[in-house]
Amino acid sequence: MDVTAAGSDGGGELVSSNTATLYYVFDALVAARVVYGCVKSYFRAKFARQAKEEAAREPRKPIRVYMDGCFDMMHFGHANALRQAKALGDVLVVGINPTVEIMAHKGPPVMTDHERLMAVESVKWVDEVLVDVPYEVTPEFLDKLITEHHIDFIVHGDDPCIGKDGQDVYAAVKEQGRFRTVKRTEGVSSTDIVGRMLLCTRDHHLDASGNATSPPLLSNSIPSTPVLASSLPPLRLDASPVLTHGSLGVPEDANEDTRSERAEISEAARVAKATWERRERDPVAGAPNGLATRSPSVSSPAPPVTTRQASSSRVAAKEEDVRQVAEGRGKDQPFTRVSTFLPTTRRLIQFAGGGRALKPGDRVVYIDGAFDMFHCGHIETLAAARELGDFLLVGIHDDATVNAHKGRNFPIMNLHERTLSVLSCKYVDEVIIGAPWAVTEDMVRTMNISLVVHGSHFDVEQLGTDMGLDAYSVPKELGIYQEVVSKSNLTVMGILDRIVTNRESYLKRNSEKTKQEAAYLDKKQYVQEF
Repeated sequence: MDVTAAGSDGGGELVSSNTATLYYVFDALVAARVVYGCVKSYFRAKFARQAKEEAAREPRKPIRVYMDGCFDMMHFGHANALRQAKALGDVLVVGINPTVEIMAHKGPPVMTDHERLMAVESVKWVDEVLVDVPYEVTPEFLDKLITEHHIDFIVHGDDPCIGKDGQDVYAAVKEQGRFRTVKRTEGVSSTDIVGRMLLCTRDHHLDASGNATSPPLLSNSIPSTPVLASSLPPLRLDASPVLTHGSLGVPEDANEDTRSERAEISEAARVAKATWERRERDPVAGAPNGLATRSPSVSSPAPPVTTRQASSSRVAAKEEDVRQVAEGRGKDQPFTRVSTFLPTTRRLIQFAGGGRALKPGDRVVYIDGAFDMFHCGHIETLAAARELGDFLLVGIHDDATVNAHKGRNFPIMNLHERTLSVLSCKYVDEVIIGAPWAVTEDMVRTMNISLVVHGSHFDVEQLGTDMGLDAYSVPKELGIYQEVVSKSNLTVMGILDRIVTNRESYLKRNSEKTKQEAAYLDKKQYVQEF
């Protein structure tokens, strides 16, 4: 009994000893694993950090993006396309088609080559500009872009771009896989703007709530009924360039029917002027918009139709065709003179981004205006104003204020559209949307304005001085007013004069453009905006 018990006790001690040994071995293995994991994580993070620092020290090849176009009557839709193109890379190179190329493929541009160059160079997302680039990106020009300008890919909007031969001008780019698409900005186009200027309506204006409206006209304004620009009083600018095929080295159309067509359109415009003046002078009570209406008499025999009356009927029909093209009411014409642009806070943030923040001690320069049809005259004045301080604050008057002082259908672009155009300018740091007409002392103190600037050249239609109102009387009394010399005498009236002078060419261009627009809208698909 004693021997058995003693043997049993010895076996238990052996088992207990083996278990303890295994426990300690397992514990050591776990501890080693933990230590190994910690050491591994430390060195992995260290090596990753070193690799990142080495990569940062090595210069990365910047992605160079190319985008070309006419950029005629530069608007916020063009600027938004350039913004999206810049978001796809690091350097944005923009090519501008010359007038000769545009004439051959689309028709005459409104702005000159120099004016379009200034407009593109002022956009804050543009890094480099190429001039005299071909309208069609041929394989030869594409090779030049790649080898000489180191372009990685080419960008265009999702709307089709067709050349004079009816082919895609970016076919060679797409074949090489270097084409990228950005979303087109809906609700604005150069064609639509030309339509607004050919007509004299105010349906694109915004009221205080931001809705399109046609407010009651002032005594110095035109009738609210749509009127062709030809029916306005004679324009003051007589030196506006007249674009013709012959002046640009393009053979004049020798087709007798085409020349006759242009003559009839011109005659129709003159008839339109007399018609609207007569309707304004002799309105008939109860007729819509004061237009004369007559019902044919059943008992009265129809008078014989003379040659002169037949000619007048053809001219009247042509007059209606002109008006339909301008309004966008014709067959297969999706355009409208009412602005369909939908402003959003996101769009404002996108355009306002990248501006310089106001710092303590900055010299704030203030300049205000309508900035309608934002053009090189505005750009040069803003550049000069920016040189006078550290921070450029721009005030933009609302539609009602502008129309009250300028009359007619001004402004051509509504407040939202004009705001985005100004925000896209690289000289502008901040914008006051709907700025008051007169600069007050409270405004000067609130915005910490050091200098109020105004250009030496402005639209002659500005009526503030005629009303006995000096919008800058306060800054003049405070001694902070300065006038900068305007390098350009271009005004909105000057642009309108060009369009009216070349009316037939623009009507033809708009008619062709609307067919392309209809095809685009029919096949339109959603494209993500950058």
